[in-house]
Amino acid sequence: MKRERPVNLNVLSMRFPVTAIISIGHRITGVLIFFFLPMLLWMLGHVLSDASAYASMLHCLSQPSMRVLLWILLASVGYHIVAGLRHLLMDAHILSNSFTAGKISAWLVLFVAFLWAVFVGVWLW
Repeated sequence: MKRERPVNLNVLSMRFPVTAIISIGHRITGVLIFFFLPMLLWMLGHVLSDASAYASMLHCLSQPSMRVLLWILLASVGYHIVAGLRHLLMDAHILSNSFTAGKISAWLVLFVAFLWAVFVGVWLW
């Protein structure tokens, strides 16, 4: 008995629905936040040590590369919160579980996250 199975399943050639993209993005931003935590804890400990450390951290954060990292972190946190609220509202059946409602709420998450990323980018620069 020979079954016809795909030899090479190219994930990049598939078109995912927007709801799947939102869910995958929520997981990716969660991993990013997890990996940023040690840096944030080090920065907090450094800043709280004394006033000169605080001044040196302000100087460090004024560098363009650190601003980009900070923007990535803050944009990830904003997206993660908005997508997480969407998931919670759907789990609590406040948002309908229909595909149409899921699609509309997914586009709304993308829109709000984009506005948040633009706001944070303008605020940092």
